[in-house]
Amino acid sequence: MKNKLFIIILLLMISLGNYNDLSYAKKNVDLFNTIIEKTDGRTLEYGVKASFYVNNDGELYCIDLLKRLGLDGGEINAIKNNDSYCLEFNNNNYKGYIESTSNDNHNVVSVNIVKNDSKNGLSELINLLQKNIEKDQKDIKYFQYLKAQIDNEDLFKVNNEITDILKEQGSIDVDTVALDNGFSTSANTKRYNSITSGGKMIDFNVAVCHYSSGNYIVIGTPVIITSY
Repeated sequence: MKNKLFIIILLLMISLGNYNDLSYAKKNVDLFNTIIEKTDGRTLEYGVKASFYVNNDGELYCIDLLKRLGLDGGEINAIKNNDSYCLEFNNNNYKGYIESTSNDNHNVVSVNIVKNDSKNGLSELINLLQKNIEKDQKDIKYFQYLKAQIDNEDLFKVNNEITDILKEQGSIDVDTVALDNGFSTSANTKRYNSITSGGKMIDFNVAVCHYSSGNYIVIGTPVIITSY
C-alpha cells in the first residue's frame, strides 16, 4: 500500500526512541524558507505526512478523518484488503491519502497531504492536521516535504549555500553525498523527529538535483521519503 516505507521509518523511530519534542518545529518553518530564499527557489509543492496509533475501527476512522479535514469534496478512491484500508483523495487544493493498517492490537493511521503551490504553506497544513488529529492521539510523528525549482546550474555552489545555512543555524553532523544528478545532504538540526543513520542522528535531509525538466531542491524531515 501507499505507506509501507513510511511505516518502516516510523517503526525505526519508535524502536530507537530517537525523536525530539516537536513543539518548536511544528510552529517554525524558517529553515525551509531560508533555504528557498537563499537559493532563489520557486516553491512547486509541499506536503506533510503524519502517523499515529488509534484503537478505533480503522476504516471508520479514515472516513471520519477525511470529513474532519474537509477533504471529502473531490475524487475519492477506496482501497481495502485484509489488514488495511486506504482512502485516496484528489480535489482542487490537495491530493494524498489516509490509510489505516492493522498492527498488533491497534491500527497505524498514516495521513499524507500534498499541495501544489507557489508558496510554502507547511505551517498551515500542519495546523490543519493538529486541529483534527491531536484530539485523538498526542504521540504523532510529523514528516515535512517541500520541492522547489532553481535556475542556478551550479549545483555544487547551491549545495554549499545550503550546508552553510544549516551550520549557521546550529546544525550538527552535516554530511553531503554526491548523487548521479546532484547532491544529498543530511543534518541534525535538533528541531524535528530524528532517526539514526550511520551511527548519527539526523532530522533534516535536502537534495539538490538536475533533471531534463530543470534543477530542483527537495527538502524532507527527518529524511526525504519520496523519490528524487
